[in-house]
Amino acid sequence: MPKKTKLDARDRGYIKNRLEGKGVGRSALDAGFADSRYGSTLERHPRIQTAIQKKMDEMGLSDEKILRILKKGLSAKTAPRYAKTEEGKEPQVLVPSIPDHQNRPRYLEIACKMKKFYAPEGSPTDNRVQYIQINVTPDRVKGLVDSGKISKKEAKELLTLEHEPIRDEAEDNS
Repeated sequence: MPKKTKLDARDRGYIKNRLEGKGVGRSALDAGFADSRYGSTLERHPRIQTAIQKKMDEMGLSDEKILRILKKGLSAKTAPRYAKTEEGKEPQVLVPSIPDHQNRPRYLEIACKMKKFYAPEGSPTDNRVQYIQINVTPDRVKGLVDSGKISKKEAKELLTLEHEPIRDEAEDNS
């Protein structure tokens, strides 16, 4: 069977859905494909990639514009929060605008994917950024020291000033 070079109605529907911001799987289903996983296959087809790129260019989404948007996203800040005030009075800032560390990594991930720093998702060399949150309490740190997993010096570095520091045995004997 010869390879398809022209876009059919479902391909065009998929492209339209993607440009509207729908996800890969949802775009495939809404375009009439039986399986949402087919969206991943479509994303890799040169005819689909070329058509999406062409449509983005027509919409004014040049590489330069996308990079400017990503650059802004990498320095994103949260919106300040204000106290309720009487009408006509200047609002009081309760929480100032601060760096938006929750959203910045997503912009970085998108930028890296665009620059081909990441392998495709699911590949053996998939380098997607993963986050691990570790809640460090004095009891947990003491347990790590007691089990020999970390030194007392490392334990002191883990604890913040507001926690009770682990006392060194040499300090106890003095």
